[in-house]
Amino acid sequence: DADRTITANYQLEWWVELDTDPIGLALLYDGVPVATPQRLWCAAGSTHLLEAPSPNGAGPDVRYAFDRWIDTSVENPRTHPCNGAARYTAVYHAEFRLTLDTSPTGLTVVRDGVNLAAPATTWCPDLSIHTIGVPSPQFLGGDRYEFSSWFDGGAQSHPVMCLAPATI
Repeated sequence: DADRTITANYQLEWWVELDTDPIGLALLYDGVPVATPQRLWCAAGSTHLLEAPSPNGAGPDVRYAFDRWIDTSVENPRTHPCNGAARYTAVYHAEFRLTLDTSPTGLTVVRDGVNLAAPATTWCPDLSIHTIGVPSPQFLGGDRYEFSSWFDGGAQSHPVMCLAPATI
């Protein structure tokens, strides 16, 4: 039997840390959902696709919209070249469900100048201010309806600040 050499070859790998702000949202790495925070390994010289899904989050009344990466890049998805250890954090802002309704239901409501049929469900960023209103009078099924009040006590047209999910 002749002498022979068997060599084990290795591929250099680098770590990549994935995170979100707020913490715990999912990211996509090469199209695969990744819970955060997470540390992965990538082969040196390889290229990967990193995406921050938007909206993100599973709640019925709160969701998170992608804002930027912590390095200020707004590219989404973005390419991740594996040429050294890396850390990526996607920054999101909260959005709340805002439902505008009328009694009787089915009349027109207005949000930021746009007419919507009630009940109208929209999303608004945390701390944003929006103008809501209703035209008056309105007609439904041959009946006439005159505005009398909002549930929140505001005027016929008034500003509302988005602080939490709300039905008005």
